[in-house]
Amino acid sequence: DVDIEDGSVKIPISVSAKEITVTKIDSLIKNTNFTRGLDGNIIFAFKISNEGYLDNLYVNSLDLLFSAKNDTSRLTDLALANMLETIQVVNYEQYKSAMGKQTLSDPKTYATFAVDGDESRNPIKIDFNQIVTLPPDSVDILMVVAKFAANAVTRSFRTKLTGINAYDDDPDFPVVIVDEQGGHIGESDYFSSDVYNIMTDNLKEAFVVYPNPFVQSEHPRATIKFLLKEQSDVSIRIYTLLGELVRSKWDRNLKGLPPGTYDSEVFWDGRNDRGDKVLNGVYLCTIEIRSGNSTKRFITKIGYIK
Repeated sequence: DVDIEDGSVKIPISVSAKEITVTKIDSLIKNTNFTRGLDGNIIFAFKISNEGYLDNLYVNSLDLLFSAKNDTSRLTDLALANMLETIQVVNYEQYKSAMGKQTLSDPKTYATFAVDGDESRNPIKIDFNQIVTLPPDSVDILMVVAKFAANAVTRSFRTKLTGINAYDDDPDFPVVIVDEQGGHIGESDYFSSDVYNIMTDNLKEAFVVYPNPFVQSEHPRATIKFLLKEQSDVSIRIYTLLGELVRSKWDRNLKGLPPGTYDSEVFWDGRNDRGDKVLNGVYLCTIEIRSGNSTKRFITKIGYIK
């Protein structure tokens, strides 16, 4: 109806907030055991989608919560400051190109946050140094990368993405962020990580076999874990207590490995190089790490039961 006084027409309309879907990408997190003092540890990865929209999407911050292993209590601010040195938010493609370099410094590093006791609060709000811009009908993959303090204590923890500030026009009016099921980011458990572990940076202490003893009726194979501080060639062998070689042939090429913690590359299934199962008993597992002119050798025992 036309208002006879001013000639206007009033039409009721309803609008809904723009919803942006974020998808957690666990497949990009190759390691859940992190070594203190080393850079490049991926603690969260996600895809943010602007598909189906005709305007740009801008992302300028995110919130990360750090909790205890049981996921019921958040870490204190002091514990967080003692555990972490820096947190970076990077573009996935940029991260891939930077692998093997000492630092992540590139126009696609969206944020670098220094963790300390005065400024850090759990959850941590990470403001981006460079705003992420998603053109219409596009997606981007972001990774949260941490460096743990060199003196961080051994601990287990989880991370959870609790907030993302994204907008299409005015940063004071953010869009709604939801998971794949439509749950709002602050209320969804979908954005919680697996349990992470901070490990020692001592090469000898990091060289372990688990489970140990290795009971094959309960576990089909044992994991041989080791740490590299620089690019290295690695040789692993298993001997009897009398020094007889049992196993030295592994399917994976262990030459020219980049620095990092390795806990999903080398396994022992209780067989020798001929493919025969060995006898129950205690065996010696040795590792030789060669980098440049330096060679380090360590040894550990494995208890094996069929």
